[in-house]
Amino acid sequence: MRKLFFLLLLVCVMVAVFPSCSLNKMITRAVVSSLGTGGADPFSTEEDPQLVAEALPFALKLYETLLQSDPDNRELLLTLAQGYVSYAKAFVEEPARRLPLSSYAAQKKAYRRARLLYLRGARYALHALEEAHPRAFAEWEGGDLSTFLGTVREEDVAALYWGAAGLLSAISLDPSDPELSLSIPKAVSLAATILLSFPDSQEGAVHEMFISLYGGLPEALWWGPNPPELLVEGLRRYYESEGLADATPEGKARHHFERAVALSGGKKLSPYITYAESIVYPRQDKDTYRNLLERALSIPPGDTPEHALENAVAREKAEWLLETLDDRFF
Repeated sequence: MRKLFFLLLLVCVMVAVFPSCSLNKMITRAVVSSLGTGGADPFSTEEDPQLVAEALPFALKLYETLLQSDPDNRELLLTLAQGYVSYAKAFVEEPARRLPLSSYAAQKKAYRRARLLYLRGARYALHALEEAHPRAFAEWEGGDLSTFLGTVREEDVAALYWGAAGLLSAISLDPSDPELSLSIPKAVSLAATILLSFPDSQEGAVHEMFISLYGGLPEALWWGPNPPELLVEGLRRYYESEGLADATPEGKARHHFERAVALSGGKKLSPYITYAESIVYPRQDKDTYRNLLERALSIPPGDTPEHALENAVAREKAEWLLETLDDRFF
């Protein structure tokens, strides 16, 4: 993390000293290249969530400073997309969720902040997608939600994922916002494009997203008045190929849960927590809910260093959900 700090600080000084736009861009790309090589991300491998919560905002603002010198830098755009969406989820929305009823005003303020951070992350992801596929992006913006099918490559999955994650997370915090609600079909189309094009990518992250979709949003509301035929038909064929042609939303969510666990090697806590909260809690199945959280907590902390931060944050969440179990079940 020390390397990250000094490299970013150095480039900010150099960008300020040297006025040449082309030189600034060259410096920025050299530093970004250096940060992107030689080991795992220092944030994702950190086991102390509080340390990251305190350091990440500074890093994100420095990355934005770099971006000013190279506005279309794909690596920076994706880093910022992931950073803002992840920070909003782990360090703004989740802590606010645990506030007592007496802190309603503070919770509401935190949710508003998280929503804005989610949308900022989504904008960076969509900018990266636009840079990679300007024509398809323009068609998508114009309402052709199937346009990325057959166009995107595997290296585009991160942009699709963080764009969808940012939009859907913002919508979940304020579902009554009419402008945000209009973004639902676009957000779902990004997730569906990943599922139909690269279903096994990112260790099953898109499957976890579909667990949340089936738990939180009726399929009838996914597409609005003009469903994209290619995506709708693609999803129908996908579930048919998995033996789920007549499956209920809960049955499809169960499939995505199993795929998320399998693709992550059973070493990530989040699929168990997401399934417990999105699918099991609404049906008030307390025993299954508890069992899923306990299964998550049984995953050894040091098994996957590359997921150290994600699992540490998820562990705190699972422990809190178990501690407050009786508050949520009748």
